[in-house]
Amino acid sequence: MSESETSGTILVVDDIESIRFAIAEYLANDFRVIEASDGFEATSICENEKVDLVISDIRMPGMGGLQLIRLLTPKYPEMQFALMTAYNVDDYIEFVRNENIWNIIPKSTFLDLKYILVMARKLLGNNIFGIHHYFPEIGYEDVSLSTLHRMHRNPDETPLMPDIFYTCHVTTVEENNV
Repeated sequence: MSESETSGTILVVDDIESIRFAIAEYLANDFRVIEASDGFEATSICENEKVDLVISDIRMPGMGGLQLIRLLTPKYPEMQFALMTAYNVDDYIEFVRNENIWNIIPKSTFLDLKYILVMARKLLGNNIFGIHHYFPEIGYEDVSLSTLHRMHRNPDETPLMPDIFYTCHVTTVEENNV
């Protein structure tokens, strides 16, 4: 991993070992990952390690993710947080807004590891702009606005390719004169 790419330390906190392990293993190619089984263990780790992002389950025996965030935020104001829950995400919206947390990962029936990786890259990456950072397998093509319009109106003449992400830059006259 080069210096310009994503880096940082992520603490994954979950009382279910298989979930914790799956997330940690998936993120390990891009980040340094530490695991904790509850909020108490996570607190201890944060006192001894520099942690950039905490991904924590909301409900755990002992200290859950909500209490963990309330404890860590004043001590480590630069630390980023994401919460996970197998319960209804809507039940936690008010809390996360009050704590300025914008990332809740649903764990209901399918744990989307790629989503977690994209979220971690977004939160910790040096360059969060550009869809190519998140979907490197997709091709990109710059087209004019008129070409894009023609592609949509006449798909038989100029078909939209399914594996291509089309970009179109629109500028004002004032921007062109700068």
